[in-house]
Amino acid sequence: MARREPFSSNKGGIRGNHQVRKGKTYLYLFILVVVIIGMISLGKIAKGPSEGKIMDNREFSNSLPDNNFLKEGELEFFNDQDSLIVKIDIEIADDDSQTTKGLMYRRSMKENQGMLFIFPEIEIRSFWMKNTYIPLDLIFLDENRIIVHIHENAQPRTKGSLPSIKPAKYVLEVNAGFSARHFLKASNRMSFVRTY
Repeated sequence: MARREPFSSNKGGIRGNHQVRKGKTYLYLFILVVVIIGMISLGKIAKGPSEGKIMDNREFSNSLPDNNFLKEGELEFFNDQDSLIVKIDIEIADDDSQTTKGLMYRRSMKENQGMLFIFPEIEIRSFWMKNTYIPLDLIFLDENRIIVHIHENAQPRTKGSLPSIKPAKYVLEVNAGFSARHFLKASNRMSFVRTY
């Protein structure tokens, strides 16, 4: 028995039904593509930036706090003849939390400012510049507050260790170039007072 095709009032007859089915297929494909693209986009949003992407330093530094210096003391350096070389304002880091954080995440520091680290014991001290965004001079001093070593121009965000060559009880961090500008050297003496 021969199969009869259904009657269609469309101009194309049987072809009209075929075109409707073909149109629905394209619609379903379009919807499927939109759903897949949406799922991929949502996946990226949920994951955040790709894991391999390194954030641009300028982009990251814009979200950092600006100089939030809190004056906690005053510090002076004297030469061998006991003449004043320079006087600055200081923040004081004298507990584990403060000495661990130091000047990390700061974007700037004025020329007449620094951070004085005070440790309970004298020993070889080692610092690093991880998460530090300001080039620094690190001035190491012994228990008598005499400079024993200066590490000049420590570069921001480097991973290497910056040790003192002699045991130190105090370390002063100041802007890079500070030591050279004030002609600081080993044997210069430091004095400080707390102002809080």
